[in-house]
Amino acid sequence: MTAENKNKFWISFGIGAGVSAVTLFALFLVLLGYFFFGGVREETEDLAEYTAVMTKYTNIQSGLMTFPEEIPEHTGESRFYFSYADTWDDPTCEIFLQCTYEPEVYEAELKRLENTGKRYGSVEKKLRREEEKFHYPAYVAIEDNNYAYEYALLSGENEITYVYLAFKEGGTIHFDKQYLPKGYGESDVLKVNPDPLSGYSIYQLGGEGGE
Repeated sequence: MTAENKNKFWISFGIGAGVSAVTLFALFLVLLGYFFFGGVREETEDLAEYTAVMTKYTNIQSGLMTFPEEIPEHTGESRFYFSYADTWDDPTCEIFLQCTYEPEVYEAELKRLENTGKRYGSVEKKLRREEEKFHYPAYVAIEDNNYAYEYALLSGENEITYVYLAFKEGGTIHFDKQYLPKGYGESDVLKVNPDPLSGYSIYQLGGEGGE
């Protein structure tokens, strides 16, 4: 191989190695972004899409038992927000539904919440009634379990507010903070937790983290 050919070889090799390094670095940045920020986010405020998006994803850590299967008829003003993005392990998700019901529909919905439960053999876990940890009386399905919350708030006259959060920092949440648990800080939910399964969940059995 002549000196000229050797120079051409090393130049080509260097260019190839450089392109490969840039490609690998770009792939690393894509994977890093996916890990921290997730994939393409689905987001909607359209009540007409409620049933479709609430049943679309099966990998969230909730059965969404506090939420109604569909918006009941004879319901007054309603607000809805849904956001979902895949992340490296568990998805990031935020769901907010607020309904003002007719009195008889409101009473029926209260009865549904009071009777909602999940059975594990001879043991039945029901939604936990909570008066202190939220700004309104609450029926709780998940409370600080694996960085998730799910609950229904009795937030006004004939009004119920339903919330599901997973891996959401306080500063990124779409709805008003009065509907968050007390003490839900700007980043508390994502701080290192020595036992992230220590909270309550109706979807698990055993211990406080899954009684």
